Amino acid sequence: MNKKAMGKILKTLEKQYPMPNFSREKPYEALIGTVLSQRTLDQTTDRVSQALLKAADSPKALVKMTERQIARIIRPINFYKTKAKRLKQIANIIVKEYGGRIPRTREELMSLPGVGPKTSDAVLIFSYGKQVIPIDTHVQVVSERLGISDEKDGYKKIQAKLNALVPERKRDSVNYLLVEHGKKICRKHLPKCGACVINKFCRYYARTGGEYF
Repeated sequence: MNKKAMGKILKTLEKQYPMPNFSREKPYEALIGTVLSQRTLDQTTDRVSQALLKAADSPKALVKMTERQIARIIRPINFYKTKAKRLKQIANIIVKEYGGRIPRTREELMSLPGVGPKTSDAVLIFSYGKQVIPIDTHVQVVSERLGISDEKDGYKKIQAKLNALVPERKRDSVNYLLVEHGKKICRKHLPKCGACVINKFCRYYARTGGEYF
């Protein structure tokens, strides 16, 4: 994969999935949603996030809740007890150390309990408008099939390979485009290779002809 091919891929995907006019998420909402999303379906995450945000619309409000109260609200998601504990810890740290404001740097965000690179990057891009590429399952699968990354690559390596191919000014659109394509076409199981508008660039399609193994 080279920069020219990647440019064509992104241009094609932009036509297929026009970028909506996103309004930036509030940092607290982005943080809560991303922590809850870990190993949980998008639909469930959205529903549970809204329920929790209704009960606690700020870190200070979340601090006042008990772990049991948080767990009761977020029970439909996976690992809800662990996440309830982490959310309570995160809220306490944000209130005590940051005056109730969500940190603005990757290092500070990743110092919070249970916050890894994906969560921190999601807050940075969706709330603070930073030019970063969060790597979730969809981005990982599409990148690997296209031949941008390899199966053994971890978060940092996939991100570094994408960064090397995408100009900084375009990085804020990459997550959206690859996630949309991953959800609709390049699914982890049973990808719709015949309907894929970028299959001529795809290493997986060249090897398999779209047959899923």
